[in-house]
Amino acid sequence: GGIHLGSAYSGGSGSLSLIQSIVAGNTAPLAPEILASGNSSVIADNFNLFGINGNAGISGFAPGATDIVPAPGVTLSQILDPVLASNGGSTLTHALVAGSPVLDTAGPDCPPPLTDQRGAARPQGTACDIGAVELGGIGGADLDGDGILDATDNCPTVFNPDQTDTDLVGPLGT
Repeated sequence: GGIHLGSAYSGGSGSLSLIQSIVAGNTAPLAPEILASGNSSVIADNFNLFGINGNAGISGFAPGATDIVPAPGVTLSQILDPVLASNGGSTLTHALVAGSPVLDTAGPDCPPPLTDQRGAARPQGTACDIGAVELGGIGGADLDGDGILDATDNCPTVFNPDQTDTDLVGPLGT
């Protein structure tokens, strides 16, 4: 599942503030994105996206006027790439996709932050994108999965994390 506040494990209370966040694609029988129960509170209404396919997937609070619930028919893969990948930076991320409802919708108070999770400048479009990464920015793919973006990889089709192989055919000496 997603986030559960107010469970017996937390003493029936908890507090969560969301700012320009994506909470989508989780699975649970009830409120797959966020379940706020007991004496818990969720502060939203700050340019967040909740759920998929017309369903916010939340219980115990309501999205605010600036928050987005994707229209019916909008799947997770139309919001972001559901596969964690090396999209630049030092951590794996979910890349945004063209046409995503989160593009250029993070509101007038962005930036800050001046960069996304990968270090790419914000905004890349007319406004910041909701979530941890901007569409575009630190560019390119990492087709060989070695953690070096293809734009700077000396062998973009061969796993070569130390960049010592330069013959484009495989391990050194082959």
